[in-house]
Amino acid sequence: ELDIDFSKYTLLGVYTEGGGCTIDFKRKITKDDTNKVIRYSVTVDEKGFCDMLSFSMNWILIPKQPEDYTTEFVVK
Repeated sequence: ELDIDFSKYTLLGVYTEGGGCTIDFKRKITKDDTNKVIRYSVTVDEKGFCDMLSFSMNWILIPKQPEDYTTEFVVK
């Protein structure tokens, strides 16, 4: 069990899936202070032609952000 103090942290997650023999999920967080946007990007890197399907919620815990910021999710 994990207790998260939501007064200090924000939990983000975005569902992604991919196929192939091996699948990598590359995650990146960027903060755009000018436009007040937190951008969470996940790139799915699929290799091979296997009939395997893999998925991930890509959970990430970040420091609490100001309430006037929006969150944008990008999946490639």
